[in-house]
Amino acid sequence: MNPASQSIMKSILVVEDSQLLAKIVGRSVRDLGLDVLYAPSMRDAAAILKTHKDDIALSLACLTLPDAPRGEIVDYLIEQNVPVIVFSAEYRDEIRQQMMSKNVVDYIVKRSPYSIKLLRETVRAYLENPKTGVLVVDDSSS
Repeated sequence: MNPASQSIMKSILVVEDSQLLAKIVGRSVRDLGLDVLYAPSMRDAAAILKTHKDDIALSLACLTLPDAPRGEIVDYLIEQNVPVIVFSAEYRDEIRQQMMSKNVVDYIVKRSPYSIKLLRETVRAYLENPKTGVLVVDDSSS
């Protein structure tokens, strides 16, 4: 590989209060070449960002944390210019729409082992194409 084409691998911040789930998520993305930083609370995430902000490529955030029970972590991470994938046990259309309106990368529901696979693939796709958008063009009047 051409050394000029190599990029410095960054970290992913997993903000999840369930230690078991955080470890499962961390293992699923570690093989993408990322270091994984864990934060079980918003306070811990803020402390990590103070020293590692420039190293973090992406964050995975739970919406209900002990010190941020209504998704405040998402606003905080966005304010810090850290891209966010929301990984939530709760799915309601209004919550998903609210989160997506904040320009999060994605909103993935914790429902089954497939959710971990989907999360991993979303992280991989984001890292490969962080600035990719979609333009839909249609010439029909409807």
